[in-house]
Amino acid sequence: AALDYKRRTGKGQHLDLAQYEAAIQYLTPAIADYVANGRISRHTGNADDSYAPHGVYRCKDESRSMTGLDESWCAIAVTSDEEWEALCKVMGSPELAHDERFSTIDSRQANSETLDEIIGHWTSGYEAHEVMRVLQGTGVPAGAVQNQSDLWDDPQLKHRDFFQWLDHTECGPMPYDGLQFLLSKTPGKLRMPHALVGEHNELILKKWLKLSDDEITELIVAEALEVS
Repeated sequence: AALDYKRRTGKGQHLDLAQYEAAIQYLTPAIADYVANGRISRHTGNADDSYAPHGVYRCKDESRSMTGLDESWCAIAVTSDEEWEALCKVMGSPELAHDERFSTIDSRQANSETLDEIIGHWTSGYEAHEVMRVLQGTGVPAGAVQNQSDLWDDPQLKHRDFFQWLDHTECGPMPYDGLQFLLSKTPGKLRMPHALVGEHNELILKKWLKLSDDEITELIVAEALEVS
């Protein structure tokens, strides 16, 4: 809006931005719930006020290429009675779908601790990615919780060549996160690794700020600049 105002009038203006107010935008649903219903938000962990079961469940330990055998977890979010019935069938306990403790979302939320124990017992026998694939195949929202090692081996990220290797001055060859989007005509790529502290002082101070060598030296002596 400020740029549009400048374009139309040729005049600039000051922008007053409060970090506190910007962060409050993330609390909009909670504030709206309080205004409309008088409810104060509470700690819910991985649970959800509208769905159940809704959590992250411990699975069978997985062997990873960089860290070896390590724990694995899978997030499961059942959003309807139909998804709950599908989950029960996958777990080999179809009768749970009609158990009065779990037959509706309200009853599942009221008995969430017992429900989480049942699901956790089932997931503990399978690796997280296996749980994810089986549940997604039956229409139940699920996703393996991935750590750094999992991301490194993620087939989708590999397919898109997300990680790119660049030579760092001090660390040698290092992998870097690639671009978050790829353009069809000009896909782009990373051109340089992370800079060292003060690596581009001379470029910026001389070329852009037009400072002399003596002026730069004075800044270094005054410890106003870091040098690599």
